[in-house]
Amino acid sequence: MKHLSKLQITNQNILKIFGPPGTGKTKTLLDIVERELKEECTPEDIAFLTFTRKARVEAVTRASKLLKVDAKKFEYFKTLHSIAWKVGGFQPKHKMTPKHWFGFSEVMQNHKIAGEVEIKIDKTLEDQGRDIASNEYISVINKARQKMQDLKTYLQTNRSIERGYLMLQQVADLLIKHKNKHDIYDYTDSIEKIVYEDIEVPKLKVVIIDEAQDLTLLQWALVIKFINLAERVYIAGDDDQEIYDWAGAEALFFKNLLGKSQVLDKSYRVPKNIADKSKKLIERIPSHLREQKQWDAVHDGGKIIYLDNEKFINYSLPGTYYFLATCGYMLYDITKELRKRGLFYKSGRYLSIKEEVIYAINTWKKLQQGEEVYADSIKNLFELMKTRNKNNPNGSLKQGAKKFKNLEIDKKYNYEEVKELGLIAEKNLAWHEAIDKLENNDLVYIEKVFNNKINVNKEPDIIVNTIYGVKGGEADNVILFSNISPAAQSSLRENINELRKVFYTGMTRSKQNLYIVKKEKGYVFKELYA
Repeated sequence: MKHLSKLQITNQNILKIFGPPGTGKTKTLLDIVERELKEECTPEDIAFLTFTRKARVEAVTRASKLLKVDAKKFEYFKTLHSIAWKVGGFQPKHKMTPKHWFGFSEVMQNHKIAGEVEIKIDKTLEDQGRDIASNEYISVINKARQKMQDLKTYLQTNRSIERGYLMLQQVADLLIKHKNKHDIYDYTDSIEKIVYEDIEVPKLKVVIIDEAQDLTLLQWALVIKFINLAERVYIAGDDDQEIYDWAGAEALFFKNLLGKSQVLDKSYRVPKNIADKSKKLIERIPSHLREQKQWDAVHDGGKIIYLDNEKFINYSLPGTYYFLATCGYMLYDITKELRKRGLFYKSGRYLSIKEEVIYAINTWKKLQQGEEVYADSIKNLFELMKTRNKNNPNGSLKQGAKKFKNLEIDKKYNYEEVKELGLIAEKNLAWHEAIDKLENNDLVYIEKVFNNKINVNKEPDIIVNTIYGVKGGEADNVILFSNISPAAQSSLRENINELRKVFYTGMTRSKQNLYIVKKEKGYVFKELYA
């Protein structure tokens, strides 16, 4: 490999920590932070580098609360992308935004690039440590970059797109020119800059790497720069839960690292029946491809129920729910059913009732109860109200109210004072009469939620997501769809170990009940029924 020297580790003071599902990996790492702070380190001496934004937020929040240290002092508690952004001296103006990506789509069209030139943007990938843009060209280019390979080398050992190498290289060259023209960088650019231009990174006493199984070779090259300068290094992860192989993750790099190893061997989440079932699946992976580890369940029990159809799902079990699938489209019918039943949920990163709607309802109820509200609450409320005119004779606002001419930012307002700002709606109106800009189907759904006496001011008990989106999470009841996509089915032989890890990760989110469910149509992963 051309850049092999970038992946050489010279530091011998490394502890690898393998954390099977629910074994307290994050707590173990924070215990290390606490110990280091007590002995000789300051928060500025410690790097805690994570793959996802969720893991970074959890680490900072828990460390700050546990150790009673201002979160801002943990300046090297970063995702890999943000640490590269910090060390590389990038500014917000340099960040490649959806607007820039859409502009590049036009560039491809202008150069008559064949095939898929539309670029899809998925901002949730940012939370997972991924670049947000993709199409048939961008995805291949990014994967080659993550593997530290040029396109020709990458295509020799991986499936090629239909258009071939020359078209792909043309797109890659156009993308570089587009970035240079606008002085912009995507996240991968920032890491490449640190790695390939030999930019110095800070020398820290302690470096902690979390979620190590998900790192690509390029990301390893970044963290190795920190590792080789540190006095002590702790690298944590679980190669059995490496589920981003499709994006270039290299779990074997973590497994094969030299250094002392520790296996956390007690789960505080997964009950025995579910643990045994999940272990049976993951142990189908050949032993030379995974770290061998033994771990105990939290306690006996745990139910596994097989359902031949999603119509048989029980939505009234006590506790929290995860509805999980390998692909988002498999969960569409679930969200329809949840709305029909008036159940509050979160799908991906979005609440089933928009946050601004919940905020407006709370504001209206406060005004009704004689309480005072701030200017931002009034602005949000007015945005969800109609202006009274010929087309809306019953609108809640006077004309011009949304210009907020007399609104003082720091002042608190009661109902009568809000009326002076242009509110017409009477105080005794129900929230759905005053907040009159919502669609009727949303109003019906929200009323059902309230009639079910569900508190929408706390995180919902129901999460609907792909398995990739809930890694690290847990729920009392996991509804796991056993289906796989046609693409996964067609490449099953070569990708079967990846699917074993994906379903293992999904199964081990459960604290009590695991439902394995078939959709009416589509392929299923048969090993779940073995």
